Amino acid sequence: MEPPIQKIKDLGRDREDLVSFAQGLPWFGPPENALGRVMERLQSGEGNGYSPTAGRDRLREMLAADLRRRGIAGAVAGRILATPGANQAIYILLAVLADPGDEVILFRPYYFNNLMALQMLGLKPVLVDAEADGAVDAERVQRAVTRRTRAMIVISPNNPSGAVLERRNVEELAALAGKKGIWLISDEAYRDFAWDRPHVSPLALASERIVGVFSFSKSFGMAGWRLGFLHAPDEVVAQAAKAADTLHICAGLPAQLLAEEALEVEPRYPEGFREGMMRSRDLLAAALAPLRAQGLIGEAKSAGGFYLFVPLDPERARSGRETAERLVVEHGVAVVPGEAFGMRQRPFLRLSYGNLPPAAMAAAAPRLASALAAVLGS
Repeated sequence: MEPPIQKIKDLGRDREDLVSFAQGLPWFGPPENALGRVMERLQSGEGNGYSPTAGRDRLREMLAADLRRRGIAGAVAGRILATPGANQAIYILLAVLADPGDEVILFRPYYFNNLMALQMLGLKPVLVDAEADGAVDAERVQRAVTRRTRAMIVISPNNPSGAVLERRNVEELAALAGKKGIWLISDEAYRDFAWDRPHVSPLALASERIVGVFSFSKSFGMAGWRLGFLHAPDEVVAQAAKAADTLHICAGLPAQLLAEEALEVEPRYPEGFREGMMRSRDLLAAALAPLRAQGLIGEAKSAGGFYLFVPLDPERARSGRETAERLVVEHGVAVVPGEAFGMRQRPFLRLSYGNLPPAAMAAAAPRLASALAAVLGS
């Protein structure tokens, strides 16, 4: 599988007027106070060396304290491993929790980087369709478990659907993982962007067979700095540290220092962007409403994350991929086709609203709606 966002970028690279709804990025960067403080530390040479493989002791202590503040009572520094981004954390976890030929359950629509990680490691993806509202049927999951199943990957808030799992659903999946002796890998990169219902971490409900994966890319605007971390049982962290030492030695020290400063000076930094994010979401949904009224697209809701996952009328769109390619080539509007997330029975588009603040979205959303209407109407 080819990285789909890069392909869309390549198609639109000659468009000077390109507007992107493709990349899942926040429009903001790290806290300015934290940046100023870390720059002083970097200029003194503090960021030039290695840290311990699992991450700086101070950072891990701060991360554990932050997890406890969020309701994960059992969080401790010794169960944390810092990584160059959440994708690296999931890749390492899959490498240590499963062997080639083992099975891992993905919920469709899935995050394409998870599928790519499984393919690279020789693991077998077992696809279980999520419900239309993003909920996961635990009985359907149980039927998918075999003697070769080692893990399931749960993303809430979800990329690409924007769904946020209800507490009851999270409890069912955590209980199922314990009952079946498989791992629940909980990707919580969007934990600070749950709009219509609260985010519930499986780590707050159970301690057995649960691994949490987190990211600074979204909440603290640190995508380019590449910093994530995982929280797992001791034996998993010990094995993950061996893989980490082989792959990257340690997460980038400048990124770790910046995370420490951000957690110290503005631990609730993401909360300042909630209102703006929801406003951008609502502006995008409002711009698309006439297309839904005309039957060109179906209903798309976003209870969290940065995304609207829009179903297209199959009578008007032969595929999400063709629609996305026409949008970027003919209209300079970049989106990601649903095929990248496993959706092949009906055409979909994933639209990211995270990288456009309300003022920019007010102009960009009508342009997208007009372009999509033109493509679907031709």
